[in-house]
Formats: sequence, C-alpha cells, structure tokens
Amino acid sequence: FIVAIWSVMHKHAWVKVLDSINNRYPIVDSLFMSNTERNYGGKISFLQPGLFCINDGEFSTPQDRMRLKEYLEQRFPEKSQFEL
Repeated sequence: FIVAIWSVMHKHAWVKVLDSINNRYPIVDSLFMSNTERNYGGKISFLQPGLFCINDGEFSTPQDRMRLKEYLEQRFPEKSQFEL
C-alpha cells in the first residue's frame, strides 16, 4: 500500500476509482484484496493489474495463508533478481 501511495505522491501513478470490477473495466492498474477472498487468483488473471496487494487480515486462517503461499509459488515459480 505504501508503494502505491508513494507512486501517487511522486506522480508515477494516479488514482482510479471504480464502482465495480467486471467486464466493463477490463484494465486495472492496482488491485487490493484480502487473502480470505476465494478467487483472488481469478481476479488477478482476468484483470492483469500492474500491481496487486494481498493482505493478511484479522479473519485470515492458516488455510488462507497456505492457499496464498501455493498461489504465489505457482504464479512466481522463479525468484526475482532481488531475492537471489
């Protein structure tokens, strides 16, 4: 979230408010959601945002965290150059 705010403050990004996410809005710059959402992988795949943030919340369970870990390992199978 801080990266998004910093980007807006330094004019590297702008805020776009959407009433809803559906076929009328096929392009989304940023997507924020909780790891308790059931279809975050589907939303990310469909919308292809430039940035996505999945937060751990007060109602997150160990199963939610495991599901998120599995999703991220599948989506990003290779470590980035910054993690080597």
